[in-house]
Amino acid sequence: MVKLNTLSKLFCLFFLIYSSKAMVLTPHEQEIFERIRPLGNVYTQKGVQNPVQEKETQVVRDAATIYKTFCISCHASGVAGAPKTGDKKEWEKRLNKGVNQLTLNAIKGYNAMPAKGTCMDCTDDEIKKTVSYMLESLN
Repeated sequence: MVKLNTLSKLFCLFFLIYSSKAMVLTPHEQEIFERIRPLGNVYTQKGVQNPVQEKETQVVRDAATIYKTFCISCHASGVAGAPKTGDKKEWEKRLNKGVNQLTLNAIKGYNAMPAKGTCMDCTDDEIKKTVSYMLESLN
């Protein structure tokens, strides 16, 4: 059995009193909470639907737009080992694995490249088209 000295008992009492008050927000704290609350929710359970209504019409971006928005920042200059767009020598090393593997790496991320090249709202099909667009620069 653990014996608590007087100071420990006072600390526990102080903690219990003030931690229970932390559950109730003052009007000012409630305003702050509303300003910093997340804009969306993440649902990880299978079958749970997001209650936020999706837009019925999604904008389909072409590969050139995705490349110019997300990919060019690394692939134009070769940042962190990214193969430069149009550099046949660098791309040949990667093409040996096959276009499907290249596309999968682009979707899931590979080495320093983040998943989907930071285009988190891109569909897998859009990423596939963008990879093909980048490979066209080799011709």
